[in-house]
Amino acid sequence: MCSPYKMEMRTMLIRIEEGNHGANWVVKLDDYPVTCRSWQEAREFAERMKSRIDAPHPLPRSARRATPERTAAT
Repeated sequence: MCSPYKMEMRTMLIRIEEGNHGANWVVKLDDYPVTCRSWQEAREFAERMKSRIDAPHPLPRSARRATPERTAAT
């Protein structure tokens, strides 16, 4: 049985592409483009976004109260 509170988490695709005519670099977060002035800046930005996405994130209190496991335990 699937819990209505269970959410499937997908990974964000992060890629670096050369901008028009090599004038800049574009970091794409899925399909959202972020323009950077250099390859170094693009690489650092992509690494920072990946580390933030991969970091642990606690559930908000309202979501913790609503989970069936917590309700059954109380």
